[in-house]
Amino acid sequence: MKILLIGKDGQIGKYLFNTLKYNHDVFPLGRKECDLLIKDEIISVFNNISVDLVINTAAYTDVDKAEKDEKKVFLINSDAVKIISILTKENNIPFINYSTDYVFDGQNNKEYLEEDKENPLNVYGRSKLSGEKNTKINNKHIIIRTSSVFSLSGDNFIKKIISLAENQDSLNVVNDQIITPTSAKLISNVTNKLISYIEECENRDIFGTYHLVAQGSCSWYDYAKVIVAEVLKNGYPIQTSLERIYAISSEDYKSAAKRPKNAVLSINKIKSLLSMEIPRWEDDVKSVIQDIIKKKTN
Repeated sequence: MKILLIGKDGQIGKYLFNTLKYNHDVFPLGRKECDLLIKDEIISVFNNISVDLVINTAAYTDVDKAEKDEKKVFLINSDAVKIISILTKENNIPFINYSTDYVFDGQNNKEYLEEDKENPLNVYGRSKLSGEKNTKINNKHIIIRTSSVFSLSGDNFIKKIISLAENQDSLNVVNDQIITPTSAKLISNVTNKLISYIEECENRDIFGTYHLVAQGSCSWYDYAKVIVAEVLKNGYPIQTSLERIYAISSEDYKSAAKRPKNAVLSINKIKSLLSMEIPRWEDDVKSVIQDIIKKKTN
């Protein structure tokens, strides 16, 4: 299968390319090859490459910075997606795009279903919801909503906590926002399986929106404690002890963007479709921490 992968340098894009390249003919594009802020560059790509599937992992993901950069955020997360969606529709090409739990306001007292009403609280969430609507221009679309992505590459919460713990003897972490840390590895594995369904199940309608996160959930505070515990377990020197990680409220942690209090997504739909085991979030977190420490010490 010939696949155009947009966003090859991001956490999901990098991991996805390294798994797709063994079984598919992949055309990976980063910002240097295709600037999503420039419409003509996107159109030029489609004029020069013939593919069977387009995957967009590119996004503006700095949630706080997005509050003061709204125009650029929407250009990347929504307007560029609209162009891609129109071009893929015109060429009858399936389109996979990624979204976020931040399309919800977090007021639910249970896990969010794919059909639950969206109500984003910040610019990033609004841009991704707008991108979802634009993705749907192409009927042959798959939208994958995920949460708190991490991997060995790129910027993420695990790396931030390790960096802070190396230099501080205590940490204050929010404990009233509930999330599900999800690895780029899991997202890549599920995306690969969805691609095989697109290839093999021509008469089966698998297109639509899916929630994809690891099993379980936690607060950012719980997440930080697991990270520090695993770092200490692996013998890597840091200044912060578990006893000096302190829970604080969202109100006490000043950030530019408001975030949902409960952004946990139900994964029953995708589990039913794929009949595959989804790991607990702690499993991949511990594995990535071990890889980060190896990289730091080698």
